[in-house]
Amino acid sequence: ATFLDGLDTMDLEEFRSVLGHAKYSVPGLMEVTEAAYNGTLGIKQGEEDEMGMGAVHFEECLVRVCALIAKQWCDEAELPGSTRAADVLSNLVGKHILVYCNKLHQLDFAAELAKDGIPELWELCHGQLKRVFSLYATAEAGTALTVDDFMSIMKDLGLTGSQLTPPMLVDIFTMTQVIVAGSSQNETMSIDEFEEALAACAIYRDPSPYLALNHKIQEFITASLITSLSSIKQRKSYGGAEAKRGAGGAEDAEAPVVKVLEMGTE
Repeated sequence: ATFLDGLDTMDLEEFRSVLGHAKYSVPGLMEVTEAAYNGTLGIKQGEEDEMGMGAVHFEECLVRVCALIAKQWCDEAELPGSTRAADVLSNLVGKHILVYCNKLHQLDFAAELAKDGIPELWELCHGQLKRVFSLYATAEAGTALTVDDFMSIMKDLGLTGSQLTPPMLVDIFTMTQVIVAGSSQNETMSIDEFEEALAACAIYRDPSPYLALNHKIQEFITASLITSLSSIKQRKSYGGAEAKRGAGGAEDAEAPVVKVLEMGTE
């Protein structure tokens, strides 16, 4: 069955969606998937895809993707032939598609975060979230969070407990990862992944089916995160310029964002 619409075939965009849900990313993936898809179905340049591919084609297409990626890597490393094709296939299937197979049947959470004013909410509070992120980020020269950094944020905000246990936070951290093939898995979190993780935390904190997702996120960020910035700043250094502003100045800096977000609920 198709990944998206329940038919018995899968088109190119649906195939790419599977890889996207499985958090698989390599340079040139768009070109690789198109070449593998067309090669699997025998589609020549300029021809349109009228059939789509079935389950057997899906398996072949995965193999073709891996062979093309392996060839690309071997060419770059000046190695003979596609000597890494088996390794690439093992990584794609074993560490991405199978690991995330349950998620492939679930709602695309990241896609939901692109609806109902949520992007505008992220934009409004991006500065504040980035400050929190930067205060705790210890990986990649202070540009990424480790799982311990992420858990420290939640702990310092007083958000850990029965609704957000350490195993839940580790699971959230893992599920937000966009893993580049060939790199270490689930070790660091970017600012975009941090925002997705906060949205997931908001749902854990308020699982009510009667409250819209955007309101859950807004309430979580304004009530639990931004309003706690002042106390966090007392324990973390913002540098000389921020230190001179003092706690009062810091609170004033956050107030406009909170006020704007609150206006959005009226």
